[in-house]
Amino acid sequence: MSADLHTAAHRGGRAAGVRIFKELVNLVRPRVLIAHGRGTRRDLGKVLGQPLPDPPASLADGIREVVTPL
Repeated sequence: MSADLHTAAHRGGRAAGVRIFKELVNLVRPRVLIAHGRGTRRDLGKVLGQPLPDPPASLADGIREVVTPL
């Protein structure tokens, strides 16, 4: 659980996870990444080096996207 990453027993776990994620993204080169949740959007934006759009206020606003070369 992500909350466990703050304990002393898991020190460095978040940084290791980010390194693994970046390496996988570089190897796989996914055409699409889907982020669910405000915290995930914020963290993914940090990993990708750019902020991601806020979620739509309503379904009528449609899907938002950011196109960036990975």
